[in-house]
Amino acid sequence: MSAPRFFAPPPLAAGPLTLAGPEAKHLTAVLRMGPGDAIELFDGEGHRAAATVQAVRGKGAKTVAELHCEPPRFTEPPASPLTLAVAAPKGDRFRWLIEKATELGVARIVPLLCERSTVDPSGGKLDKLRATALAACKQCRRDRLPAIEEPQSLGSFLQTCGPATLFHVVGDRFAPPAPGPHAVLIGPEGGFTKEEVQAAASAGVRLASLPTPILRTETAAIAAAAVFASGGTASAQ
Repeated sequence: MSAPRFFAPPPLAAGPLTLAGPEAKHLTAVLRMGPGDAIELFDGEGHRAAATVQAVRGKGAKTVAELHCEPPRFTEPPASPLTLAVAAPKGDRFRWLIEKATELGVARIVPLLCERSTVDPSGGKLDKLRATALAACKQCRRDRLPAIEEPQSLGSFLQTCGPATLFHVVGDRFAPPAPGPHAVLIGPEGGFTKEEVQAAASAGVRLASLPTPILRTETAAIAAAAVFASGGTASAQ
């Protein structure tokens, strides 16, 4: 059975280490771990290390765990990182999308603000989404946290997106592109407008469709991430 996993802010290094905040509280109050117990640490930037609990101090939010960290191991970033630029769906569906995209190795998630968008996940909503990604990394033992960025308008994203594919009801059957960074654009419930599709095409973005032409936003995003992961263009680390 694998050792329980905890996040330690970077840089992760061998030697004494103090774990505080929610991670220390989870270690002690939830898992009831103490001196002598073995755990695993990761810093969200590709490093992981075995560690041993040395001592526990305080209670509740003031809990602190003193650890001894072994020399960390480093996981190289994926050679072909995937960006999901997606219009945020309503309710908990975006949180579910973040969780599954993290498990599938997506490197970057950009909430898109489109003409038909109904959700703007700014401010505290982004903090909750990043917490969801952190929990998913712990569960699936991924060493790199995905970047969850501030919302951008479609026009702003098109200016810097690089090689990209936009999901549309009309287009070639979607398949992993050539190796290298790539972005997939997914619209809101009402889809991209005709003008938005034209703007993307003018920016050099290819149009592609999935076997089922019309999918929920979060389903299309995870379908794309799964295709990339199976084609070797996304890494679970």
